[in-house]
Amino acid sequence: MVHTPVTRPSHYSKPWWSPHLTTLRHEFHKASRKARKHDTPALRDMANISNAGYFKAMKAAKNKHWSSFLLGATPRSLWTAKTFAYGRTPPCFPSLPGAKTPPQMNKVLLNHFFPRKNYFPRPPDYGLTRRPPVNK
Repeated sequence: MVHTPVTRPSHYSKPWWSPHLTTLRHEFHKASRKARKHDTPALRDMANISNAGYFKAMKAAKNKHWSSFLLGATPRSLWTAKTFAYGRTPPCFPSLPGAKTPPQMNKVLLNHFFPRKNYFPRPPDYGLTRRPPVNK
């Protein structure tokens, strides 16, 4: 019988991952499956303890990797670290006079490109009567 080989993620995708975390993950999933199956307070406590240990270890591994990345950072890789820490800057809205928020910008742009037609008001009626046309 031919088996499909187990795929392994690239070590670049989660460089902070370790075999210790794999073991903790297996223990956590095993304890949570038992707790769901049998539903006893002791098993739920074990699952909660393994859950806390697994996620604390994962957080510690991420922090350790981040610290080592920053210690070994070069001037060129500092910009990469900044992008990782703060994320990419959102695209800027163009500056328009009288518009600070996107809805205001929408209104300003609509009024600029599609101006309202200037309808002149009707002249007031001053009580003048029209004269009938003169027939010749």
